[in-house]
Formats: sequence, structure tokens, C-alpha cells
Amino acid sequence: VVKSVNAMCTELSLPLARKRTSQQAASYAAKWETLSTECGNIKSGLKPVYSPKDFYDVITNIKNPNVSSLQCDAVYLGLISVKVAVKTVCELRQIFRELDPSRYQHLGTDNHTTSEFESERLLLGRKVVSSGSVAAARQFLKFGCPMGLRGKLWTAALGVEFNEFHLSYFDQLKSSVIEYDLLMDNILMQDVRMTSANDEYFFVFEDLLHQVVLALSRDINILDCTKESTHLKSYIRGNLGNPKFMVTYPPSGVVPFYGFSLYVTPFCYLFQSSIEVYLCFSEFYRKYLHHLHSISSHFESILGLSRQFEELLQGEQWVLFQHLVRVGVQPLRLVFNWLMQAFAGLLDSFQTFLLWDRIIGFDSLLLLPVLAVGILTFRKESLLQARSVAEVEAILSDIGFVSVIPLIQMCLFGRSSKG
Repeated sequence: VVKSVNAMCTELSLPLARKRTSQQAASYAAKWETLSTECGNIKSGLKPVYSPKDFYDVITNIKNPNVSSLQCDAVYLGLISVKVAVKTVCELRQIFRELDPSRYQHLGTDNHTTSEFESERLLLGRKVVSSGSVAAARQFLKFGCPMGLRGKLWTAALGVEFNEFHLSYFDQLKSSVIEYDLLMDNILMQDVRMTSANDEYFFVFEDLLHQVVLALSRDINILDCTKESTHLKSYIRGNLGNPKFMVTYPPSGVVPFYGFSLYVTPFCYLFQSSIEVYLCFSEFYRKYLHHLHSISSHFESILGLSRQFEELLQGEQWVLFQHLVRVGVQPLRLVFNWLMQAFAGLLDSFQTFLLWDRIIGFDSLLLLPVLAVGILTFRKESLLQARSVAEVEAILSDIGFVSVIPLIQMCLFGRSSKG
């Protein structure tokens, strides 16, 4: 990552950061609501710092130096050789017991959901919103959420407050974006333009997405959720090598990958102002999303989730796992982008909402590998007939309209299909 950033600075003759003149800052401030017009000023030759494929290569090549090849599990066919603590199927069933379709109804996912049940959920949801209880909001979200209440319930469940302090803080972030031009700003804006702005469902949010991702790059509170050793460091000009003048770059410590802006898109449907989108998204990022593109031994880091996927698929769908390996493709390679993106931009927006309702409700990212196993299980018959990597990829190329909750329920509570 460091080499990539430094190479772009050198090749394009761009500084990591520069202060805008008062005239430039005033011009930029005037365009705050239409930042997409600034994309024309992005220098050609700029490219993403890294992609999910790059991160996949890094993750799958991590080795434990204290473990020899002779000590490795001979039965384990996966790529994640580092032994991260994962949950058994029984433990997952206990964690997500409220998803058991034989015991509970879920709004928007049951074939026999009645209008009376929906009305009851709407009434209860309003009471939960009025209570302002984080615990009550999370419990409610475990069973699905009426669309009209989702923004308020996510806000409550994440513990987000829209008060004068937070509104003032967002204005400070905005002022920093206006005052300083970062190389990372161009990379973020290009990511919005190349991904979200090219999507038929998200292009209308382009200006809003620019505002939110640029503000996030300045938010030093994001540093608290990541390890300092992973942050890029730079020096204030003229003080190279002086530790007193060493700073984190960008200020939030977040180096975006290709597709990063897709994380924000679900929130754009729920709120009208950039302040509301930012405060809710940044808290969701701090609690969950930062795990998906950072390396750690946490069981919900991307390393842990990848290992969880491999062990769950190998344990529940052994024949399918073996078949995919024989064809020439590791199952993790097929789903890594799904996990890293938390399925954002890959599922229909309504399905993304249903999934993220449960992530917030259960306060867990473990649903991501469970859903990935569910999708492969759902496409099992076709996958077993595939005879090449291209055929396998074609079968899984479009997952946009899968029904996520039934697939999760099938994976956790359905009949075992070990083969």
C-alpha cells in the first residue's frame, strides 16, 4: 500500500496533501453540493491503491511462523492456514437462534406473513423508536424492519445522536475537506465515479457519496477502531525523519480499496442529508466494516471470517468443496469479494437491508460467511455439474436477487446436506 501511494505521487507529480489558497477553498466550498463536477479535475493515471483481489492474495499467503507444514491439518482443504478461532455450527445456531424459521416469523421473508403481522411489527417498531433503547432496537432488527422505520431504528441501534456537538463535528470535517486537498481525495472520488456512479441504482447519490467518503477521510475518531501499526505515516513538509512531525495519512487512517464507496450506498436510501448519512455510516463503519479490510486475529476480521467460511463449507458441504478444488478454484476465491464488501453493491438493495438489519441486530459479521455458504449450497446442483473455473464463475456471477434470510436459515437450520 505504501509503495502504491508513493508511486502515484512520484509518477503523477502530486503531493500527499496541500493547502488550498483562499480562492480555491471558496470555489470548492461553493461546489460542496455538486462535488461530482470536480471529478473532471481528477488527474489521469490515478488508480485504486488496492483491490479485493490484492487483499485476497495477501490474506491467503499469511503463514504462522510457529507452525510447520507437518503440524497443519491434513484434512483442511482451505487457504487460510492461520488457525483463527471460529464457531461451530451448533454455536452459530445458538448465536442466531432468533432466525430459526420453525420458531419465529420474520418480516418480509416469510411466505405466509400476514398484513396483521406487518401492522403489529410497524406498531412495535414505532414504540421502540420512541424508547430510544439501543438494546430494544437491536432486538427488533433481528426479525426485520419496516422500510419506513429503518433509518430511525438503525440510528437507535447504533447509538447515533443528531445533536449540536455531532452536527458541529461534521462541519469541522467539511471545513478540513475544503481547506486541504489530499491525494486520497482524488482516489476516493474516482472510486465513487467508477463504481457507485456507474450503477443504475446508485448514480443519483453521487454527490452525497463524495461528501461522505471525503468527510470520513478526515475523521480522526476512526483511528480508535484500527491498530496504529497499520496506519500509513507521513511527515509534515520540511521535517522528514523527525518523529515529532510524523502524522497519520489520511487523518482517519482509512486507505480505501476499489469499491470502498459502495459501503455507503445503503445509507443514502435512508437519510436525506449528508450529515445524517455520515453519522450513521461512520458508526456502522467503526463497529463493523473496518474489520473487513484490516488484518488481525479477531474472529470477525476478514481473516477470521474467511476461515469461518472455509470451515463451515467444508463441514456442511464436503463434496461441493472437494469438487470446486478439483475443478481448480478455491471456494474462498469465489466469495472473498462478497465478504469484503459485506455484499454491498452485489445484492438487490432490499436484500442488503435485510442482511444489514441482522448484522446490527445480532451485532455480528458472522452472518456474512453463513450467507456465502448458503448461496453456494443453493447453487450446489449447478456447481457440481461445472467442469471448469469459467463455468463455476458464470454460475455465481449474479447473486443480485437471492433471498438472503431464507438462505441463512437453510444453512443454519435446514437439513444437513453433507453428501
